Amino acid sequence: MVPLPTILRRTICQSAGSADPDTKSSAAGKPATNGLPPFADATLRGVGQVVFCDSPVSGALLLGALSLSDPTLGALASLGTVSATSAARAAGMDAATVGSGLAGYNGCLVGCAFAVFLGGPVWAAPLATVAGGAASAFVSAAIRPMMGSVPQWTFAFNATTLAALAAVRPLAGNAASAAADSVAAVPPDAAVTAPLSGVAQIFVSSSPLTGALVLVGMGWFSPGCAAHTLLGATIGAGTGALLGAPIVEICDGVWSFNAALSSLAVGVFFVPSRASLALSTYAAASATVLFGGLKVACAEAFGVPCLTLPFCVVASGCYLLPQSVPALVLAAAPHSPERNRAAASRPPS
Repeated sequence: MVPLPTILRRTICQSAGSADPDTKSSAAGKPATNGLPPFADATLRGVGQVVFCDSPVSGALLLGALSLSDPTLGALASLGTVSATSAARAAGMDAATVGSGLAGYNGCLVGCAFAVFLGGPVWAAPLATVAGGAASAFVSAAIRPMMGSVPQWTFAFNATTLAALAAVRPLAGNAASAAADSVAAVPPDAAVTAPLSGVAQIFVSSSPLTGALVLVGMGWFSPGCAAHTLLGATIGAGTGALLGAPIVEICDGVWSFNAALSSLAVGVFFVPSRASLALSTYAAASATVLFGGLKVACAEAFGVPCLTLPFCVVASGCYLLPQSVPALVLAAAPHSPERNRAAASRPPS
C-alpha cells in the first residue's frame, strides 16, 4: 500500500493521467528531447492526456484520427488544447503540469464537445472553444485542491462545457425520441464495431475508423492502455444492450465511452493484478449503468448531455477503494499497465 502522504504529494499535481510530478520536471518549459518547441510538445501531450497518454506522438496520432473523421472536430480539438495551454502558461501555472499536457486536455475535450453540440453561426464554436478552453485551465486549477488525494479526471471539462451548453440546451426534446431510435435500421456490422465507436466517442465522434486509429495512437504509448480502453468499451456496449438501450446509440458508441475511460483509469492508476482486472471490468459496467441514469436526467432537466460525469464519479470511487481492499494497490508513479507492473516488481532500493 502506498503511504497516504505519498499519494497526496503525487496527486496534488495530477489531473487525469499524469505520472509522479517528480518525473515531469524535464517538461517544465525546457526544449523537448524530441526536438519539438516546448509549447508544441505540451499541446500535443495535452491531446494525448485525454486518454492518459503523456506522449506528443500519441497526441499527434489522435489529432490525425479526429481530423480524418471530421476536420472541424480535429481543428477545434487543437484550438481548445492550444487555448488551455496558452492560458495556463500566461497565468504562470506549474510549468511541469503545463509541460506534460495536464493543463490542456480539458480544453481539447471542450473543443470536441462544442464542435458537436454547440451549433449556431459558423464562428460560434471556434470562439466558444477559445474562451472555454482557456476557462477550463482555471477551473482545473480551482478544482485541484478540492479533490484531495483523488485525481480530478475531467471534472473541469464537464463544468466548463455544461455551463455553456445549459444556455443553448442542445438536447431539449430529444429524450422522448430515444424509443423510436431503437427500431431504426443499422448496418449489419454496426454491433461488431460498436466498441470502436465507443472509443471514438471519448472525442465525441461515432466513427469506428476513428476509434481504431485512436487505439493505434494509444498503443504507441502503451498497448496495455489501448487494451483496457477496448475492454471497457466492449463491456459498455454489452451492458447497454442488457439495459435495453436503443440499438442506434449502442452502435454509435454512446453507451461505451464512459466505460472505456473508467476501465482505462484503473489500468493507469493501479498495479496490474487479478483484483485490478476485476475492478477494471466492474468500473466499466458501473459507469455504463450510471450513464443510463444521468443521460436521461441531464437531457430532461437541462437539455444537455452528461458528457464524462459517469466516468469521473466511478473513477473517483475506484481510486479510493485501496483504503478498504488490500488486494488493490495504487501505482507508485501512475503511467501504464506495463510500467506499473515493472515498477511494482522492482526490488526497493
